[in-house]
Amino acid sequence: MKAYQSAWIASLVMGVVVLGAQQIFYNKYLLVLYVGLGALVFLFAMRQLRAVRREDIDLLSDFLGPKMKFIPRWLGKVLGVK
Repeated sequence: MKAYQSAWIASLVMGVVVLGAQQIFYNKYLLVLYVGLGALVFLFAMRQLRAVRREDIDLLSDFLGPKMKFIPRWLGKVLGVK
């Protein structure tokens, strides 16, 4: 249940930040920047809430296979999973 709540909180924070940025700097050509900002804010919020555990990273690693091992390793570092 904690992961579910943390994901909701991170999503709400991301939405507020992106909508705020869009209200201040609206331009249809900045869509890529809005998406990037949303991803950064979401990852930061998930890290602060400690929503991702080692088991989650291991599951992702098993699912992606050996050719994509760099993704779970990088995600684990970004999210501060030990």
